[in-house]
Amino acid sequence: MKVQRSFTFSEDLLTLIKTEIEDGSVRERFRVSETDFTRNRGLGFSSLVHFPLPLGKGSLQQELDVYFQSRDISYTKGALGQHRSKLKPSLFRHLDTLQRDFYYSRASHIEKWKGFRLVGIDGSTVQLPYSKELAEDFGHFGTRTENNGKVVPARTSRAYDVLNGIGIDARIEHYRTGELSLCERHLPCPGPLDLLIMDRAYAAFWPMAALHHQKKSFSIRVKANRWKPARQFLSSKKKEQLIEVGPSNEAVKRCREKGIDPSALKPRSVRVPMDGNGDYILVTNLIDQKEYRCAELSGTCTVKDGPWKNRSNCSRPGPNRKT
Repeated sequence: MKVQRSFTFSEDLLTLIKTEIEDGSVRERFRVSETDFTRNRGLGFSSLVHFPLPLGKGSLQQELDVYFQSRDISYTKGALGQHRSKLKPSLFRHLDTLQRDFYYSRASHIEKWKGFRLVGIDGSTVQLPYSKELAEDFGHFGTRTENNGKVVPARTSRAYDVLNGIGIDARIEHYRTGELSLCERHLPCPGPLDLLIMDRAYAAFWPMAALHHQKKSFSIRVKANRWKPARQFLSSKKKEQLIEVGPSNEAVKRCREKGIDPSALKPRSVRVPMDGNGDYILVTNLIDQKEYRCAELSGTCTVKDGPWKNRSNCSRPGPNRKT
């Protein structure tokens, strides 16, 4: 039976965010220049921060018109862009940390899996509005239609609490940045009571070595042809087995650069059946077979459409799922 939350993001959280935004010291801390937001304008510091938080599905100009409708003020996208450049992006990371800490400190129930918070990592790409500054920071490529053939893409990545729907960390970088590189920046976020779950794109030796070095738990979906021991295991009839995973020359170099022992690892491989589509493998350092049974481990990830899209597929044994 699923535990119903007795806590929601209610007026208490909104009051906390509003109070923080309107705090003069916060404005001074997160404005680019000391002269920014010193005049009383239509879109001051507080309004500029409040505006994007509940942003709807309309166009940017439509949302601006609705926001300023009661004030009898007309505001353009260009004016918004000019004022937004006066804000440090770290402000929104600060607010995100504030609301996350508020949730974990006030929630009456926090769902966990066998005492672990399940932390998923997922990457994607987004298209940013074209500007010279964004093109310089994130790169661009040509098309035949938009902005004289220039489009600004970016690579994004996030770490999040799968069972409670809470973001933990998010990154946006140049579109040529690899998912593994962004993954590395998330690794300091999980703690000793977190289980990091990742899809096939993250199945590499050095992330596992890094997590092993940091004494953190992981469960990673692996391509059948990734490692020879994994292929041998998949071709067998076994449900689980300890396999030895050795580093490539590149992985050895990377581990040594990070001060990580590049010795071969012996994780546990678990067979996960797929409906009519063969099996896939989970590789994990949770090797206690009695405490972490195969069926339970396979329930921490979904198969279709990438991991963690459907939280109902996660196994949550009753005795240990609440704190």
